[in-house]
Amino acid sequence: MFKKILVTSIILGVVPSMQALADDSPLAVFNGGIGVLGATSGSIRGVVPAGAIWAIDSLSAKVRTNGRINVTGTGLIFGSGNNAGRSTLNFVAATFICENSNTAAQFSTPARTVTLSLTGDFKIDDVLSPPPPLDCASPMLLIRNGGSATNPALGGWFAVGILDPLTGSRGDKDED
Repeated sequence: MFKKILVTSIILGVVPSMQALADDSPLAVFNGGIGVLGATSGSIRGVVPAGAIWAIDSLSAKVRTNGRINVTGTGLIFGSGNNAGRSTLNFVAATFICENSNTAAQFSTPARTVTLSLTGDFKIDDVLSPPPPLDCASPMLLIRNGGSATNPALGGWFAVGILDPLTGSRGDKDED
């Protein structure tokens, strides 16, 4: 009898979790982006800026409750220096953060999988690892240096997404 109750309790605890993973409703939506203003831009939630000035024409992203992320960016290019107006064919990755803290957990797409085009365009269609929590009090999206052959780790941020408060975002939503 005790084993039946234990098994039933375990199954009932797992089923809601599996349903949450299968759910693909929006957790956060971002429309627009802001590029790095140089090393003086400062860290965002513990992630350092990419170091140079970067501009971005447009950014749209949707993070879903099952961890799937879709990001489309255009015109992610240098904003100054000898390469101004150009991309350097860097790899990019997305990092989603739910807490307003420099030590907050980071949920990222894999490094070295998405390359910027010559004009700074990119698309990310992947799954965040690990999956973000369903309770995301302060959603933040960073487009980061996706690493290189010599340093495959994710680097500094190039652009930050602008949260769309009028969507189904579960955090930072304007209440009327």
